[in-house]
Amino acid sequence: MRHGWQDAAAKSAGERRWADLWDLVQQQVPLVEADRVLPLFDERWRPAGPARLLFDLLAATPAGTVEEACATLTAAPLLEIPVDGWITTGSLSPDGRWLAVCTRGWTSIHRHELQVFDLDDGRQVARRAGDADSGVMLNKGTSIFSMDWIPPNPFLGLVRNAAERTMLQPEEFSLIAALTWLDHDRFAVLARHYPHLGRNLEPADCHLTYYTGDGGRIEKVTMEEDLVWGEQGLNILPSHMAADPSSGRLAVDGRTLRIIEPPCHVLARSPEQEHYRELCFLSPDRLVAAGNECLEIWQATGVTLERVRSIGLRPRRGGHCPILIPQRHEIMILDGTPDSNRGGEVRYLDTETLADVTGSRELSDSIGIELWRTPDGSRHALATESAVYVVRDPAAGAVATLAERPPATLRSADLPVLDSVRPATGPVRHLLTLLRTAMCLAS
Repeated sequence: MRHGWQDAAAKSAGERRWADLWDLVQQQVPLVEADRVLPLFDERWRPAGPARLLFDLLAATPAGTVEEACATLTAAPLLEIPVDGWITTGSLSPDGRWLAVCTRGWTSIHRHELQVFDLDDGRQVARRAGDADSGVMLNKGTSIFSMDWIPPNPFLGLVRNAAERTMLQPEEFSLIAALTWLDHDRFAVLARHYPHLGRNLEPADCHLTYYTGDGGRIEKVTMEEDLVWGEQGLNILPSHMAADPSSGRLAVDGRTLRIIEPPCHVLARSPEQEHYRELCFLSPDRLVAAGNECLEIWQATGVTLERVRSIGLRPRRGGHCPILIPQRHEIMILDGTPDSNRGGEVRYLDTETLADVTGSRELSDSIGIELWRTPDGSRHALATESAVYVVRDPAAGAVATLAERPPATLRSADLPVLDSVRPATGPVRHLLTLLRTAMCLAS
């Protein structure tokens, strides 16, 4: 199909009106086709001023490059990874490149394996026996950090690559309660210390320890306010944690639900004790918390956390796994089902109202056992008992749509769409550079 601008472009080129042809490229030619027009220009001509940068980028772009990038961005949004064995837990790496899963063998629940996959093409890149099926696991691709039991420690400890038996937090009688990424290259560990085990179960302290992405310890701080032992026992101690990558803040439950500025400064807390199974940041001052039969939103107002929304959920043995899909302002959860002992039904909820989101989504009507996401939300995944379904960048389609517009119609207000796409290579990286340049020139 021939577009109206093609005749105008051919006429301007035939009459050697290069400035008019360049205006046409900026005002009427979709970026996805602009690289096909640049060969019409006299090789000695270049526009003056800031627009020269975009012109030079387009002139250096091989024909079809942007079209190839758009095809990549609009490819099937769901990547299926079959896994050999019964999945017990897993995670995505912070950069969205790697998937790691712990499995049990089909014939023996005592045969544990770790399997690592490259999400750029779905290939299995590592498989080794011996990793325990810990309840929480952080995946860096080359290093797997987990909560595992290695003698003589009687409690779960922080372990790097459990098959290699490398203890990073080997303090005797310490129990690791939770792990979470702070950003792409730092993570935090929540632990309780029981030095008097054998005489009583009273902890001496609760502490947060910060590590680099390769396992180097940065800092350890004590949470003294949680040293209260009451009739409810462990329920009043910190047990769950989440992080907000945009601010580096932590959310921790225990005697109260609180938002912490690392290393251990409490910014806001709930008036009363709140104990949840899972926590997730919606923004630096807003949390979603999942209990056995409820999902609640908490908002920080000054130094106080206030409950602002709440809905009921069906109970589920594996928890509700709330994760944020930031590009769509949605929360994804697994709700309990009457006919599934382990699986949960995928639901998408609005981040403001907790109302169900209408319209089809990549994993609508699916049943799974866990949900995982990267810290920045650029990728998320649903695990079933024998496969993982990874959702490619939710923002990728929006980037391809921007490429269908002429350069002069792009605005700096569209930059967050580019920022939400995970690091790219090849034609996609080149397209992102073109779009960013055009947006800066047009604003």
